[in-house]
Amino acid sequence: MDSARRWLVGIGVVASLTAASGPGAHEQGGGMKDDGVVPVLRALSPEDEKGLDRLAQTITAPCRHDAGELIQLLRPSDAPDARKAASELIRLGNHAFPVLLDSLHRDTPEDYVWEAQLLTDIALDSRRQLIKELMQMLADKRDVKMPEVPAHTEEKFRPRRVCDEAYLMLRKLLDTQEGEEAQYLNERMFLNWSNKERDQEIHRWKTTRKWVPLAQ
Repeated sequence: MDSARRWLVGIGVVASLTAASGPGAHEQGGGMKDDGVVPVLRALSPEDEKGLDRLAQTITAPCRHDAGELIQLLRPSDAPDARKAASELIRLGNHAFPVLLDSLHRDTPEDYVWEAQLLTDIALDSRRQLIKELMQMLADKRDVKMPEVPAHTEEKFRPRRVCDEAYLMLRKLLDTQEGEEAQYLNERMFLNWSNKERDQEIHRWKTTRKWVPLAQ
C-alpha cells in the first residue's frame, strides 16, 4: 500500500473512532451521560487511545453483558434454551462475536465445535453482506475526492472512483492467495491505469470471477 493510500485509510479510521473519554465523558460508575456519545466524541482528541478504549467499552458494555448471559445458555448444547440462545447470538452478529470468541468452552469438544460454528456463521453473514454492498459499488463511477497533500510530497493520491475502490476491497477480501507484496503491486498497477482500462478489468472480473496478476 502506498503512503498516500495508507493516509487515506487512516483518515477513515480516525474519523470513525474519534470518540475517546475525557473530562466529563463518563458519570460515576462508568455510565454515559444522558446527552449521549456525540458530545463526548467531539470533546476528545483523536490521539487519546485510552479514552477511545474506555468509550468503546462503555458503549458496548450492555450488549456484552447480555451476550454473555445468552452464551451461558448454550451449555450444554442440548439444554432447552440452547438453540434459541444460539439463534439470538447469530442475530446479534458482530455485537456478540468478541464476547463469544473470548468465552469459547474449550474443555468440552461438542461445545467447542458448536460455538466455533456460531462464530463462523456470524462471520460469514457479515462477509455476505459486505460482498453484496461492494458488488453494488462496482457500478458506481463517481469520483472520490482526494485530500490535499503538500506540494513537496513525493507520492500523490492517484485519482480513483467508487468502483475502483470497491474492486480493490473485493480483491483484498476474496483473493486469499495474493500475498501482501503482490497485493501492493497489483493495487498500484490498477490505479495507474486509465478509467477505461480499469473498467475493462472490473468487467473481466465480474464476468469470470477470477483474479489475475496485474503487475507483470
